[in-house]
Amino acid sequence: MFPDSPRGRLEWAVTESLIVLGIFLFWVAIAVAVTILLRLLFLPFQLIGREIFLPLAEFGPTMITGFWSVVVPLTIVTATLYVFVRAGTLLVDYYRWTAPEA
Repeated sequence: MFPDSPRGRLEWAVTESLIVLGIFLFWVAIAVAVTILLRLLFLPFQLIGREIFLPLAEFGPTMITGFWSVVVPLTIVTATLYVFVRAGTLLVDYYRWTAPEA
């Protein structure tokens, strides 16, 4: 349930905001880890510089750029899912709090 005092509500809002920020930072950390891994994987092909490896050497940076463009939508979807679940639990708590005793 929501706290009754304005200070409690502010603390609750800050806590929820930090959770959403944590979701964003989680996806950024995953993207950084995958980017480092892919760069290390495609580094030998870029260093060799032969014509036969050129398509493979060009595929790496394209895949890395494409992966970074997925981070923000994944963050939005995850944060939206969190907000819906949190709102649902608040509604259930409110219903239980206001329901007459049986």
